[in-house]
Amino acid sequence: MKRAIRNWGGRSLAVAAFSLAFGAGTAVAQDNGGAGGRARVLVAPLQVDGSVKKDFGKKVSEEVRDGLEEIPTLVAIEWDQVKDELRRLKLKEEDLGLIQWRQLAGRLNADVVMTGSVASAVSGNELTVSFVDSKSGDEVHVPDFNVPGDGKDEVKQAAGVIVSAFGEQVDYRRALLFCQDYLAAEQFEDALRNCDEALGKNPESTSGRYLRGRVYMGQEDWTAAAEDLEIVIENNPAEVDALNALAYVHVQLGDMDRAVELYREYLNFNPGDASVRMTVAFEVAQAGGEDAAIVLLQDGIAIDSTNADLWEFLGNVALKKGTTAADGAAEDAGAIADEASVRLAVEAYNHVLELKGEDMNPEILRNVIAANLELGDYDAALTFADRAQALMPDDAGLWSIRSDIYGRMERYDDAIAALNRALELDPAYPNAYLRRGFLKLRAGDSQGGTSDLRTALDQGADEEVVAGQLLARGYNDFFKNGQYDEALAMFEVGTSLASAGRVRDQLYFFTAYGYYQQGVAIDGSNEATEACQPARRALSKFQQVLPNLDRAGAEQPQSQAQIRESTDVYIYRQEQIIRKNCGG
Repeated sequence: MKRAIRNWGGRSLAVAAFSLAFGAGTAVAQDNGGAGGRARVLVAPLQVDGSVKKDFGKKVSEEVRDGLEEIPTLVAIEWDQVKDELRRLKLKEEDLGLIQWRQLAGRLNADVVMTGSVASAVSGNELTVSFVDSKSGDEVHVPDFNVPGDGKDEVKQAAGVIVSAFGEQVDYRRALLFCQDYLAAEQFEDALRNCDEALGKNPESTSGRYLRGRVYMGQEDWTAAAEDLEIVIENNPAEVDALNALAYVHVQLGDMDRAVELYREYLNFNPGDASVRMTVAFEVAQAGGEDAAIVLLQDGIAIDSTNADLWEFLGNVALKKGTTAADGAAEDAGAIADEASVRLAVEAYNHVLELKGEDMNPEILRNVIAANLELGDYDAALTFADRAQALMPDDAGLWSIRSDIYGRMERYDDAIAALNRALELDPAYPNAYLRRGFLKLRAGDSQGGTSDLRTALDQGADEEVVAGQLLARGYNDFFKNGQYDEALAMFEVGTSLASAGRVRDQLYFFTAYGYYQQGVAIDGSNEATEACQPARRALSKFQQVLPNLDRAGAEQPQSQAQIRESTDVYIYRQEQIIRKNCGG
């Protein structure tokens, strides 16, 4: 399914106005004042230069007016009606230029104005004629043509060429109108067929190029859309709808540099419109172009540094960029993907706070806290948590955030107390029991931690995920640092909660390995003395190894075999020491 067509500002390069003027059927009947729904045409006298008969231009125009009666969708305004209006306005027709004829057309409810001139040339008389939309000013130029003289035959010949051109424009505009209507209905194949037809009749049509570019966008043919829209911009660099659309196309193509260039040109027409700028930045950021979005927002801030909304959005984008893992990001757990971006986010949020004060959206403080947490500035995070909670004292989420801050500061009792308050405010607060369980385990409360984790499982937490977290935390926080007692406590809770699965096997394996490492450490310290009590302690550790390996299933079979072989040797050694030094 193709995506819905985006509204590019509600304009179509004057297509709508001119299409109605040359259109057909009921749509025209509803929007135009001509008889039977025919578009009204003001045919102005052609101006003459040089040796051309002075009445030649008038006679051609009169003939054109008669000829238009043969085109079902057009009707010429009676010349007597035009002359009456000129008298009321005290104007002479020979003094009127294009702008004045357009103004007169508006007073006469005309849709299209025909204007032109006749000039003597080497091979007769050369005619220059244009059709102009009275409302939009959209102009269609008839290719200049020559007639051999200025007699009756040449009048009919010239009028015939002009009326024929009118007919061509009717067909062209009808196809253009159908393209526009099908585009609006998201019937892209029919729209494309009609746009192609329109451009076949008028290859230089900017409107046709724009509409076809829009059709290609609807089909998600971004390359073809770019080709048509680039031509529109070349012909009219100030066409803002085309600039906006083309920028969006380049976002889809992944060409952020070109997209930003175009968006900057587009925004030049609305430099102080923060909403437009943020919409544009959002589009770019959504496509993964956080860097480009930041540039666009900073451009806006350079124009208006007091716009708190721009600062806030800059903070949001920078924080997302800084905390989203990317290729080449640090592999260490908890590492910041881009510290500079996080610091930019903090700076931006501080500006928001300065500008809005107590009128700010309290939710922004959550982002400020998050940014400072990423930077490891826990004191700053706690300060902003205080400020947020002064505004929202009964917000369970903020108490949860405070717990996270305390946890990172290793103030586990305070962290647990904060989660207790969160649960008082919202007994169903998501993941509160899970997080409190881990905090209690970290603080040494194995029973309380296990109880909270079981509650979390009852509330829908995934057993495998919880067990995996216990394994990861036990290993990363304790095991690899040689804190085997603490690691084993975590692993024991994990095995008590995990009913099956590979994570459970891994927990048993590392439990066995932990006891093995403890036994080896005790044996090493006892090697010189072979004292009785150390040997008993070492033996108790080694005796825990094999039962846990048996429960580890097929987890790390090679390592299991090595540990088993070494454990048997160590057990035998401890038993010999005990017999020798402990009285049998």
